[in-house]
This record gives sequence, structure tokens and C-alpha cells, in this order.
Amino acid sequence: MLTRHNFRRTWVPAIQDAGPARKVTNPATGRDEWWPRVHALRHVFATWLKELGIDEEDPRRSWVMIAGPR
Repeated sequence: MLTRHNFRRTWVPAIQDAGPARKVTNPATGRDEWWPRVHALRHVFATWLKELGIDEEDPRRSWVMIAGPR
């Protein structure tokens, strides 16, 4: 089961395999973190929906408009 506590074990390898992963130092804390963060991608997706004129509250329609019909 994917939980808040073990999510990182899944997320980091996924972004590394996909290509955009970068290790960055957080200037506020000095800690190393992985970019992109899930929350950042959520905002990107919401922006795409808004630009397409799609209500982000309808996830089925939203996914079809972004990914294309199967």
C-alpha cells in the first residue's frame, strides 16, 4: 500500500526513470530534496486544464482531454 510515509520510495525512482529528476538544495533548510515535487506537478496539470477550459473537478473528462482518447 502506498502511504504518505513510503511514497518517496516510489516517487524518486519514477521521476528518475522519466528523466526530469534533479536533486536540489532547499535554501531555507539546507536539505537536499528531489525536484519535481508532486504538488508542483499537480499545479501544472491544473493549469493545463484551465487553459483548455476544462473543469478540474471532472477527473474523467480532464484525463481524456490531456492524454487523448484511447
